[in-house]
Amino acid sequence: NDERSSYLFVSGYWRDALNIIDFADDRSIPGLRFEAQNIRWISGGGVEIGINLNYKILDSGSLRLFYSYSKFDSGVPSNYTFRYDKYLEHQANLVISQNLYGLTIYTLVSLRNRFEGRDLDGNLLPYTTYTLINAKVSYEVLSGVKLFVEGENLGDVEYEDINKVKMPRRWIWGGVEVNF
Repeated sequence: NDERSSYLFVSGYWRDALNIIDFADDRSIPGLRFEAQNIRWISGGGVEIGINLNYKILDSGSLRLFYSYSKFDSGVPSNYTFRYDKYLEHQANLVISQNLYGLTIYTLVSLRNRFEGRDLDGNLLPYTTYTLINAKVSYEVLSGVKLFVEGENLGDVEYEDINKVKMPRRWIWGGVEVNF
């Protein structure tokens, strides 16, 4: 039970893949836009470590810390604009949940460090580092009925999770949650 337990976990993963077919934009051919190509190989893996701590301040709450590390390499030709060697290498998340005077408050702070790959000459490109903040506040007005306000990317950070795919900037919305 995540709400009552304190625990530590560690998990790992590895991926080896050969002859992956994906769509790529070959910059060496003028006017060609995204054609199916054989990506020679992708290899890599990572580890995730997390800790969940429960505490009691007035009502109840939890503090979760997660860190993940990934490292990948690929045989994607350097003339392709889509690159598998651009990925999130380091990520540290802090999640705070707190029940306070009937309010449920959830906050996620995510520190990210993205490996940007190499240029056409094979030189390392500078890392991109950014912080995302998400939050949600809800209040149960009736049994099973909550009013809420939620926001994502509250710092209005411009970033990409996948190469060349821009993620949404600041989002804020509210509503009613009904549990049956």
